[in-house]
Amino acid sequence: MFLKNWMSYITDESVSINRLAIPGTHDSCALHDTLEPFIDPTDTAKTQNWSIRTQLDNGIRAIDVRGRHMKNKLPIYHGFVDQKIDFQDVINQCRDFLNQNSKEFILMFLKDEDNASDCSRSYESTVRSYIDANPNVNWYCENRIPSIGEVRGKIILVRRFDADCAHDIDSTLGINFNGSDKNTPDTQYKNYTNTVYDQDKYEVDNDAWEWKWDRIRDCFIKAKEKNNVLYVNFASGYYKKMFGIPAIKELSDKINDKLNRFYESSPKGQNDWGIGWDWGCILLLDYVDTAMKTVHGMIFQSLCKYGQYPGKFVYIKHAAKNVYLYAAKDNWAYDGSRRKLFTWMLGGAPDNQCVWLQIPAENPNEFYFYNWLYKEYMYAAGSKFADDRRNVFGWRPGNVEYQQGIWQLIPDNKYQGAYLLKTTYKNEYLYLSEYKPQDKDRYNVCTWIPGNVVSNTEWYIGL
Repeated sequence: MFLKNWMSYITDESVSINRLAIPGTHDSCALHDTLEPFIDPTDTAKTQNWSIRTQLDNGIRAIDVRGRHMKNKLPIYHGFVDQKIDFQDVINQCRDFLNQNSKEFILMFLKDEDNASDCSRSYESTVRSYIDANPNVNWYCENRIPSIGEVRGKIILVRRFDADCAHDIDSTLGINFNGSDKNTPDTQYKNYTNTVYDQDKYEVDNDAWEWKWDRIRDCFIKAKEKNNVLYVNFASGYYKKMFGIPAIKELSDKINDKLNRFYESSPKGQNDWGIGWDWGCILLLDYVDTAMKTVHGMIFQSLCKYGQYPGKFVYIKHAAKNVYLYAAKDNWAYDGSRRKLFTWMLGGAPDNQCVWLQIPAENPNEFYFYNWLYKEYMYAAGSKFADDRRNVFGWRPGNVEYQQGIWQLIPDNKYQGAYLLKTTYKNEYLYLSEYKPQDKDRYNVCTWIPGNVVSNTEWYIGL
Protein backbone atom coordinates (compact mmCIF):
# COMPACT_ATOMS: atom_id res chain seq x y z
CA MET A 1 0.00 0.00 0.00
CA PHE A 2 1.55 3.31 -1.07
CA LEU A 3 0.46 5.03 2.14
CA LYS A 4 3.35 3.28 3.89
CA ASN A 5 5.95 4.94 1.66
CA TRP A 6 4.25 7.93 0.06
CA MET A 7 7.21 10.23 0.72
CA SER A 8 9.35 8.06 -1.56
CA TYR A 9 7.35 9.60 -4.43
CA ILE A 10 8.60 13.11 -3.52
CA THR A 11 11.43 13.75 -5.95
CA ASP A 12 12.51 17.26 -4.87
CA GLU A 13 15.08 16.60 -2.12
CA SER A 14 15.59 20.31 -1.50
CA VAL A 15 12.00 21.15 -0.57
CA SER A 16 11.63 22.32 3.01
CA ILE A 17 9.27 20.14 5.01
CA ASN A 18 7.13 23.18 5.90
CA ARG A 19 5.99 23.36 2.26
CA LEU A 20 4.45 19.89 2.40
CA ALA A 21 0.88 19.06 3.35
CA ILE A 22 1.52 16.57 6.16
CA PRO A 23 -1.29 14.57 7.79
CA GLY A 24 -0.88 14.00 11.51
CA THR A 25 -2.75 12.99 14.63
CA HIS A 26 -3.50 14.82 17.86
CA ASP A 27 -2.84 12.94 21.11
CA SER A 28 -1.70 10.07 18.94
CA CYS A 29 -1.47 7.48 21.75
CA ALA A 30 -4.80 8.26 23.43
CA LEU A 31 -6.65 4.99 22.83
CA HIS A 32 -8.14 4.80 26.34
CA ASP A 33 -10.85 6.86 27.98
CA THR A 34 -11.40 8.24 31.44
CA LEU A 35 -13.41 5.53 33.21
CA GLU A 36 -12.33 2.42 31.32
CA PRO A 37 -12.87 -0.45 31.94
CA PHE A 38 -15.67 0.24 34.42
CA ILE A 39 -18.10 1.79 31.93
CA ASP A 40 -18.24 2.39 28.20
CA PRO A 41 -15.92 5.10 26.84
CA THR A 42 -16.99 8.53 27.95
CA ASP A 43 -15.52 10.58 25.07
CA THR A 44 -13.41 12.65 27.45
CA ALA A 45 -9.83 11.44 26.87
CA LYS A 46 -9.74 9.00 23.95
CA THR A 47 -8.79 10.59 20.62
CA GLN A 48 -7.74 7.67 18.37
CA ASN A 49 -8.75 4.13 17.41
CA TRP A 50 -5.44 3.17 15.76
CA SER A 51 -2.03 2.40 17.25
CA ILE A 52 0.99 4.50 16.27
CA ARG A 53 2.14 1.82 13.81
CA THR A 54 -1.27 1.58 12.16
CA GLN A 55 -1.36 5.37 11.83
CA LEU A 56 2.07 5.38 10.18
CA ASP A 57 1.09 2.54 7.83
CA ASN A 58 -1.92 4.64 6.81
CA GLY A 59 0.06 7.74 5.82
CA ILE A 60 0.36 9.70 9.07
CA ARG A 61 3.73 11.48 9.34
CA ALA A 62 3.22 13.75 12.36
CA ILE A 63 2.43 12.36 15.80
CA ASP A 64 1.60 14.17 19.01
CA VAL A 65 3.06 12.31 22.02
CA ARG A 66 2.30 13.26 25.64
CA GLY A 67 4.83 11.93 28.12
CA ARG A 68 4.19 12.39 31.84
CA HIS A 69 7.39 12.66 33.87
CA MET A 70 7.18 9.92 36.53
CA LYS A 71 10.11 8.24 38.31
CA ASN A 72 12.48 9.49 35.60
CA LYS A 73 10.41 7.75 32.91
CA LEU A 74 7.86 8.97 30.36
CA PRO A 75 4.67 6.91 30.47
CA ILE A 76 2.13 8.29 28.01
CA TYR A 77 -0.88 10.13 29.37
CA HIS A 78 -3.71 12.30 28.10
CA GLY A 79 -4.29 14.66 30.96
CA PHE A 80 -4.53 12.40 34.02
CA VAL A 81 -5.56 9.32 32.00
CA ASP A 82 -2.89 6.63 31.65
CA GLN A 83 -2.68 5.39 28.05
CA LYS A 84 -0.90 2.15 29.05
CA ILE A 85 2.13 2.73 26.85
CA ASP A 86 5.62 4.13 27.50
CA PHE A 87 7.68 6.51 25.39
CA GLN A 88 10.00 3.62 24.60
CA ASP A 89 7.08 1.75 23.01
CA VAL A 90 6.40 4.77 20.80
CA ILE A 91 10.07 4.94 19.79
CA ASN A 92 10.04 1.22 18.97
CA GLN A 93 7.05 1.55 16.66
CA CYS A 94 8.60 4.56 14.89
CA ARG A 95 11.98 2.82 14.58
CA ASP A 96 10.48 -0.35 13.10
CA PHE A 97 8.43 1.65 10.63
CA LEU A 98 11.39 3.74 9.46
CA ASN A 99 13.61 0.67 9.16
CA GLN A 100 11.09 -0.72 6.68
CA ASN A 101 10.35 2.62 4.97
CA SER A 102 13.65 4.49 4.86
CA LYS A 103 12.43 7.30 2.56
CA GLU A 104 9.90 8.51 5.14
CA PHE A 105 10.30 10.80 8.13
CA ILE A 106 8.19 11.23 11.26
CA LEU A 107 7.56 14.55 12.98
CA MET A 108 7.26 13.79 16.69
CA PHE A 109 5.71 16.49 18.85
CA LEU A 110 6.72 15.60 22.42
CA LYS A 111 4.81 17.38 25.19
CA ASP A 112 5.23 17.44 28.96
CA GLU A 113 1.84 16.16 30.16
CA ASP A 114 0.21 16.65 33.55
CA ASN A 115 2.27 16.89 36.74
CA ALA A 116 5.68 15.32 37.36
CA SER A 117 5.99 12.71 40.09
CA ASP A 118 9.03 11.27 41.96
CA CYS A 119 11.66 12.60 39.54
CA SER A 120 15.28 13.39 40.33
CA ARG A 121 16.13 15.08 37.01
CA SER A 122 14.68 17.42 34.44
CA TYR A 123 12.27 16.47 31.68
CA GLU A 124 14.92 17.22 29.07
CA SER A 125 17.41 14.95 30.84
CA THR A 126 14.93 12.10 30.75
CA VAL A 127 14.24 12.68 27.05
CA ARG A 128 17.97 12.61 26.36
CA SER A 129 18.24 9.33 28.28
CA TYR A 130 15.74 7.74 25.89
CA ILE A 131 17.65 9.08 22.90
CA ASP A 132 20.96 7.79 24.31
CA ALA A 133 19.38 4.38 24.98
CA ASN A 134 18.36 4.07 21.30
CA PRO A 135 21.53 4.59 19.23
CA ASN A 136 19.94 2.65 16.35
CA VAL A 137 17.30 5.36 15.92
CA ASN A 138 18.06 8.32 13.66
CA TRP A 139 16.95 11.57 15.29
CA TYR A 140 16.86 15.10 13.92
CA CYS A 141 17.16 17.40 16.95
CA GLU A 142 18.21 20.76 15.47
CA ASN A 143 16.13 23.87 16.12
CA ARG A 144 15.74 24.44 12.39
CA ILE A 145 13.21 23.48 9.71
CA PRO A 146 15.04 20.96 7.48
CA SER A 147 14.65 19.93 3.88
CA ILE A 148 13.21 16.50 3.18
CA GLY A 149 16.59 15.30 1.92
CA GLU A 150 18.10 15.94 5.37
CA VAL A 151 15.58 13.90 7.33
CA ARG A 152 14.59 10.81 5.35
CA GLY A 153 14.59 7.85 7.72
CA LYS A 154 14.62 10.11 10.80
CA ILE A 155 12.41 11.16 13.68
CA ILE A 156 12.20 14.96 13.77
CA LEU A 157 11.81 16.03 17.39
CA VAL A 158 9.51 19.00 18.00
CA ARG A 159 9.89 20.10 21.61
CA ARG A 160 6.87 21.02 23.74
CA PHE A 161 8.62 20.87 27.11
CA ASP A 162 10.92 23.17 29.07
CA ALA A 163 14.57 23.19 28.11
CA ASP A 164 17.36 23.01 30.68
CA CYS A 165 18.97 26.20 29.38
CA ALA A 166 17.84 29.64 30.51
CA HIS A 167 16.05 30.41 27.25
CA ASP A 168 14.02 27.89 25.25
CA ILE A 169 15.36 29.32 22.03
CA ASP A 170 18.90 28.26 23.00
CA SER A 171 18.04 24.57 23.39
CA THR A 172 19.77 22.10 21.12
CA LEU A 173 17.04 19.49 21.57
CA GLY A 174 14.50 19.76 18.78
CA ILE A 175 12.47 22.42 17.01
CA ASN A 176 11.17 24.80 19.68
CA PHE A 177 7.39 24.62 20.03
CA ASN A 178 7.22 24.98 23.80
CA GLY A 179 4.28 26.74 25.39
CA SER A 180 1.90 25.90 22.55
CA ASP A 181 -0.93 24.54 24.71
CA LYS A 182 -2.74 27.85 25.15
CA ASN A 183 -6.21 27.26 23.61
CA THR A 184 -5.61 30.10 21.14
CA PRO A 185 -6.67 30.58 17.52
CA ASP A 186 -3.12 31.51 16.52
CA THR A 187 0.26 31.79 18.24
CA GLN A 188 3.79 32.19 16.89
CA TYR A 189 6.99 30.79 18.43
CA LYS A 190 10.06 32.52 17.04
CA ASN A 191 13.36 30.65 16.84
CA TYR A 192 16.73 31.69 15.47
CA THR A 193 16.16 30.55 11.89
CA ASN A 194 12.45 29.85 11.72
CA THR A 195 9.05 30.42 13.30
CA VAL A 196 6.41 27.89 14.35
CA TYR A 197 2.81 29.05 13.96
CA ASP A 198 -0.08 27.11 15.40
CA GLN A 199 -3.86 27.16 15.53
CA ASP A 200 -5.03 25.23 18.58
CA LYS A 201 -8.38 26.56 19.72
CA TYR A 202 -9.51 23.33 21.32
CA GLU A 203 -12.35 24.46 23.60
CA VAL A 204 -15.47 24.80 21.45
CA ASP A 205 -18.91 25.82 22.65
CA ASN A 206 -21.51 23.10 22.27
CA ASP A 207 -22.54 22.64 18.59
CA ALA A 208 -20.28 25.52 17.48
CA TRP A 209 -18.20 23.28 15.22
CA GLU A 210 -18.43 25.74 12.29
CA TRP A 211 -16.59 28.30 14.41
CA LYS A 212 -13.77 25.76 14.88
CA TRP A 213 -13.81 25.01 11.15
CA ASP A 214 -13.30 28.72 10.43
CA ARG A 215 -10.15 28.67 12.60
CA ILE A 216 -8.82 25.65 10.67
CA ARG A 217 -9.66 27.31 7.37
CA ASP A 218 -7.91 30.55 8.40
CA CYS A 219 -4.74 28.61 9.21
CA PHE A 220 -4.81 26.89 5.80
CA ILE A 221 -5.05 30.29 4.11
CA LYS A 222 -2.24 31.75 6.21
CA ALA A 223 -0.09 28.71 5.37
CA LYS A 224 -0.17 29.73 1.69
CA GLU A 225 2.50 32.32 2.51
CA LYS A 226 5.88 31.23 1.16
CA ASN A 227 8.08 31.81 4.20
CA ASN A 228 10.20 29.96 6.71
CA VAL A 229 7.31 29.14 9.03
CA LEU A 230 6.19 25.72 10.20
CA TYR A 231 2.39 25.86 10.28
CA VAL A 232 0.67 23.49 12.72
CA ASN A 233 -3.11 23.30 12.36
CA PHE A 234 -4.97 21.43 15.10
CA ALA A 235 -8.23 20.01 13.76
CA SER A 236 -8.76 18.58 17.24
CA GLY A 237 -10.82 19.88 20.12
CA TYR A 238 -13.87 19.16 22.20
CA TYR A 239 -17.31 20.45 22.92
CA LYS A 240 -17.69 21.92 26.39
CA LYS A 241 -20.68 20.06 27.78
CA MET A 242 -22.44 20.49 31.12
CA PHE A 243 -20.01 21.22 33.98
CA GLY A 244 -17.25 21.63 31.38
CA ILE A 245 -17.10 17.90 30.58
CA PRO A 246 -15.40 17.47 27.17
CA ALA A 247 -16.95 15.62 24.20
CA ILE A 248 -14.12 14.83 21.77
CA LYS A 249 -15.65 12.39 19.29
CA GLU A 250 -18.79 14.44 18.82
CA LEU A 251 -16.75 17.41 17.57
CA SER A 252 -14.29 15.35 15.52
CA ASP A 253 -17.16 13.72 13.61
CA LYS A 254 -18.26 17.15 12.40
CA ILE A 255 -14.77 18.49 11.65
CA ASN A 256 -13.54 15.33 9.89
CA ASP A 257 -16.66 15.18 7.74
CA LYS A 258 -16.11 18.80 6.69
CA LEU A 259 -12.43 18.14 5.89
CA ASN A 260 -13.32 15.01 3.90
CA ARG A 261 -15.86 16.97 1.87
CA PHE A 262 -13.27 19.68 1.27
CA TYR A 263 -10.99 17.15 -0.43
CA GLU A 264 -13.84 15.34 -2.14
CA SER A 265 -15.20 18.54 -3.66
CA SER A 266 -12.98 18.27 -6.74
CA PRO A 267 -10.18 16.02 -8.02
CA LYS A 268 -7.41 18.34 -6.83
CA GLY A 269 -9.01 19.76 -3.71
CA GLN A 270 -9.57 23.07 -5.50
CA ASN A 271 -12.95 24.46 -4.55
CA ASP A 272 -14.96 27.58 -3.89
CA TRP A 273 -14.34 27.64 -0.15
CA GLY A 274 -11.62 30.23 -0.53
CA ILE A 275 -8.78 27.91 0.48
CA GLY A 276 -7.31 26.36 -2.64
CA TRP A 277 -4.50 23.91 -2.06
CA ASP A 278 -1.24 25.80 -2.48
CA TRP A 279 -0.29 25.66 1.17
CA GLY A 280 2.16 23.78 3.38
CA CYS A 281 0.87 22.75 6.76
CA ILE A 282 0.78 20.00 9.39
CA LEU A 283 -2.80 19.00 10.21
CA LEU A 284 -3.33 17.17 13.51
CA LEU A 285 -6.53 15.12 13.57
CA ASP A 286 -8.59 13.28 16.15
CA TYR A 287 -9.97 9.86 15.13
CA VAL A 288 -7.96 9.80 11.93
CA ASP A 289 -9.62 6.56 10.82
CA THR A 290 -12.68 8.71 10.01
CA ALA A 291 -10.61 11.25 8.03
CA MET A 292 -8.85 9.07 5.46
CA LYS A 293 -10.12 11.11 2.51
CA THR A 294 -8.36 14.06 4.11
CA VAL A 295 -5.17 12.04 4.61
CA HIS A 296 -5.20 10.91 0.97
CA GLY A 297 -5.96 14.44 -0.21
CA MET A 298 -3.04 15.95 1.68
CA ILE A 299 -0.66 13.29 0.40
CA PHE A 300 -1.71 13.82 -3.20
CA GLN A 301 -1.43 17.56 -2.63
CA SER A 302 2.24 17.16 -1.66
CA LEU A 303 2.99 14.69 -4.45
CA CYS A 304 1.43 16.92 -7.10
CA LYS A 305 3.67 19.83 -6.13
CA TYR A 306 6.94 18.08 -5.32
CA GLY A 307 6.88 14.60 -6.79
CA GLN A 308 4.77 12.16 -8.74
CA TYR A 309 1.65 10.13 -8.17
CA PRO A 310 2.07 6.46 -7.18
CA GLY A 311 0.54 5.04 -10.35
CA LYS A 312 -1.31 6.24 -13.42
CA PHE A 313 -4.75 7.61 -14.21
CA VAL A 314 -7.00 5.27 -16.16
CA TYR A 315 -10.53 4.58 -17.35
CA ILE A 316 -11.97 1.10 -16.89
CA LYS A 317 -13.97 0.35 -20.03
CA HIS A 318 -15.97 -2.79 -20.72
CA ALA A 319 -14.52 -4.45 -23.81
CA ALA A 320 -17.70 -5.91 -25.30
CA LYS A 321 -20.18 -3.13 -24.56
CA ASN A 322 -17.78 -0.16 -24.85
CA VAL A 323 -19.07 1.49 -21.66
CA TYR A 324 -17.18 2.91 -18.68
CA LEU A 325 -17.17 1.80 -15.06
CA TYR A 326 -17.94 4.76 -12.82
CA ALA A 327 -18.63 5.68 -9.19
CA ALA A 328 -22.23 6.82 -8.77
CA LYS A 329 -23.26 10.08 -7.12
CA ASP A 330 -24.25 10.23 -3.48
CA ASN A 331 -27.96 9.78 -4.23
CA TRP A 332 -27.09 6.31 -5.58
CA ALA A 333 -25.05 5.33 -2.51
CA TYR A 334 -25.76 1.88 -1.11
CA ASP A 335 -25.43 3.23 2.45
CA GLY A 336 -23.27 5.60 4.46
CA SER A 337 -20.13 3.52 3.94
CA ARG A 338 -20.61 2.02 0.46
CA ARG A 339 -21.00 3.72 -2.91
CA LYS A 340 -22.51 1.87 -5.85
CA LEU A 341 -20.46 1.35 -9.01
CA PHE A 342 -22.19 1.11 -12.39
CA THR A 343 -21.53 1.13 -16.10
CA TRP A 344 -23.31 3.88 -18.03
CA MET A 345 -25.08 2.08 -20.83
CA LEU A 346 -25.79 5.20 -22.89
CA GLY A 347 -22.08 5.46 -23.64
CA GLY A 348 -20.50 8.78 -24.47
CA ALA A 349 -17.32 10.44 -23.25
CA PRO A 350 -16.29 9.62 -19.67
CA ASP A 351 -16.36 12.28 -16.95
CA ASN A 352 -14.58 12.62 -13.60
CA GLN A 353 -16.67 9.86 -12.05
CA CYS A 354 -14.90 7.46 -14.43
CA VAL A 355 -11.33 8.49 -13.54
CA TRP A 356 -9.36 5.97 -11.46
CA LEU A 357 -5.82 6.10 -10.11
CA GLN A 358 -4.28 2.67 -10.68
CA ILE A 359 -1.91 2.20 -7.73
CA PRO A 360 0.55 -0.70 -7.60
CA ALA A 361 0.15 -3.15 -4.71
CA GLU A 362 3.05 -5.12 -3.25
CA ASN A 363 2.87 -8.09 -5.66
CA PRO A 364 3.48 -7.86 -9.44
CA ASN A 365 0.37 -7.27 -11.59
CA GLU A 366 -1.74 -6.41 -8.53
CA PHE A 367 -3.28 -2.97 -8.09
CA TYR A 368 -5.67 -0.76 -6.15
CA PHE A 369 -8.17 1.34 -8.09
CA TYR A 370 -8.84 4.68 -6.42
CA ASN A 371 -11.68 6.86 -7.69
CA TRP A 372 -10.16 10.28 -8.21
CA LEU A 373 -13.39 12.26 -7.83
CA TYR A 374 -14.73 10.70 -4.64
CA LYS A 375 -11.40 9.65 -3.07
CA GLU A 376 -12.55 6.05 -2.56
CA TYR A 377 -11.15 2.60 -3.32
CA MET A 378 -12.99 0.00 -5.37
CA TYR A 379 -13.35 -3.16 -3.35
CA ALA A 380 -15.06 -6.55 -3.33
CA ALA A 381 -17.59 -6.55 -0.51
CA GLY A 382 -18.45 -9.35 1.86
CA SER A 383 -22.12 -9.06 0.90
CA LYS A 384 -23.77 -10.66 -2.13
CA PHE A 385 -25.78 -9.03 -4.90
CA ALA A 386 -27.24 -12.48 -5.70
CA ASP A 387 -26.32 -16.07 -4.89
CA ASP A 388 -23.56 -16.15 -7.50
CA ARG A 389 -22.69 -12.44 -7.59
CA ARG A 390 -20.74 -10.39 -5.06
CA ASN A 391 -21.22 -6.66 -4.59
CA VAL A 392 -18.42 -4.32 -5.67
CA PHE A 393 -18.49 -0.86 -4.10
CA GLY A 394 -16.49 2.26 -3.48
CA TRP A 395 -15.57 2.41 0.22
CA ARG A 396 -16.81 5.85 1.29
CA PRO A 397 -14.71 6.27 4.48
CA GLY A 398 -11.68 6.53 2.19
CA ASN A 399 -9.45 3.78 3.58
CA VAL A 400 -9.57 0.18 2.40
CA GLU A 401 -9.23 -3.31 3.78
CA TYR A 402 -6.03 -4.22 1.95
CA GLN A 403 -7.03 -7.63 0.60
CA GLN A 404 -10.55 -6.61 -0.44
CA GLY A 405 -9.19 -3.67 -2.43
CA ILE A 406 -6.49 -5.51 -4.40
CA TRP A 407 -7.13 -6.52 -8.01
CA GLN A 408 -4.94 -8.76 -10.16
CA LEU A 409 -4.69 -7.87 -13.86
CA ILE A 410 -4.63 -10.90 -16.16
CA PRO A 411 -4.27 -10.41 -19.95
CA ASP A 412 -7.42 -11.49 -21.81
CA ASN A 413 -7.28 -13.90 -24.75
CA LYS A 414 -10.52 -12.76 -26.38
CA TYR A 415 -10.02 -9.00 -26.76
CA GLN A 416 -6.56 -7.75 -27.67
CA GLY A 417 -5.21 -5.38 -25.01
CA ALA A 418 -8.00 -6.18 -22.55
CA TYR A 419 -7.66 -7.60 -19.04
CA LEU A 420 -9.53 -9.71 -16.55
CA LEU A 421 -9.69 -8.10 -13.10
CA LYS A 422 -9.52 -10.71 -10.39
CA THR A 423 -10.04 -9.82 -6.73
CA THR A 424 -7.39 -11.41 -4.55
CA TYR A 425 -9.91 -11.37 -1.69
CA LYS A 426 -12.02 -14.24 -3.08
CA ASN A 427 -10.32 -15.03 -6.42
CA GLU A 428 -13.37 -13.85 -8.37
CA TYR A 429 -13.54 -11.91 -11.63
CA LEU A 430 -15.01 -8.43 -12.03
CA TYR A 431 -17.83 -8.44 -14.51
CA LEU A 432 -20.73 -6.40 -15.87
CA SER A 433 -23.93 -7.99 -14.64
CA GLU A 434 -26.92 -7.94 -16.95
CA TYR A 435 -28.95 -9.63 -14.22
CA LYS A 436 -31.35 -7.18 -12.51
CA PRO A 437 -29.90 -3.93 -13.93
CA GLN A 438 -30.25 -0.85 -11.78
CA ASP A 439 -32.33 0.70 -14.55
CA LYS A 440 -32.26 0.87 -18.34
CA ASP A 441 -29.16 3.11 -18.27
CA ARG A 442 -27.11 1.46 -15.52
CA TYR A 443 -25.78 -2.07 -15.15
CA ASN A 444 -24.38 -3.23 -11.82
CA VAL A 445 -20.74 -4.27 -11.48
CA CYS A 446 -20.11 -7.44 -9.44
CA THR A 447 -17.70 -10.31 -9.11
CA TRP A 448 -18.63 -13.82 -10.22
CA ILE A 449 -18.64 -15.98 -7.09
CA PRO A 450 -18.17 -19.40 -8.81
CA GLY A 451 -14.70 -18.14 -9.81
CA ASN A 452 -14.62 -19.24 -13.44
CA VAL A 453 -14.24 -16.88 -16.40
CA VAL A 454 -17.62 -15.97 -17.92
CA SER A 455 -18.73 -13.46 -20.55
CA ASN A 456 -18.64 -9.77 -19.65
CA THR A 457 -15.43 -10.10 -17.60
CA GLU A 458 -13.14 -8.35 -20.11
CA TRP A 459 -12.02 -4.75 -19.49
CA TYR A 460 -9.73 -2.19 -21.10
CA ILE A 461 -7.55 -0.31 -18.58
CA GLY A 462 -6.08 2.98 -19.73
CA LEU A 463 -6.87 6.41 -21.15
